[in-house]
Amino acid sequence: NQSDAAKELMEAVESLKWDTSTPVGIKEVTDKLVKLVEDKLDLPEGRDPKRLLGPIVMANKDKEPKEVLDEIITKFGFKDDKAAKQEAKEMALASSCANPKNAPLLVAFQELAAMYFKEGNRNAGMSYNKVVK
Repeated sequence: NQSDAAKELMEAVESLKWDTSTPVGIKEVTDKLVKLVEDKLDLPEGRDPKRLLGPIVMANKDKEPKEVLDEIITKFGFKDDKAAKQEAKEMALASSCANPKNAPLLVAFQELAAMYFKEGNRNAGMSYNKVVK
């Protein structure tokens, strides 16, 4: 449960030695936070967690540990939430397909359309949008 995981993280962050008054202290706090949240939060893959959490710690070094952790949780969310949202999305898409087994294909085409639009390739993006419709 998300609230149980959040409570567990909040209790764990309370027990950390929290010194953000020096650069070395900020680095240590960031390292501890990474170990604490790495398996629970939905941090982007392929990116160094320290580089994601470090700037948040630095920007909020005057705040209490719980406030910093709350901001991190708000920004990244829990892994369990992402999986549940993805499953709900696939179920909704499956109901819009003539054959529910085609839902993963629909998701793939939507991702391709979004990727091409993001790259600035409108022609390819529109083509994949047509396939989705």
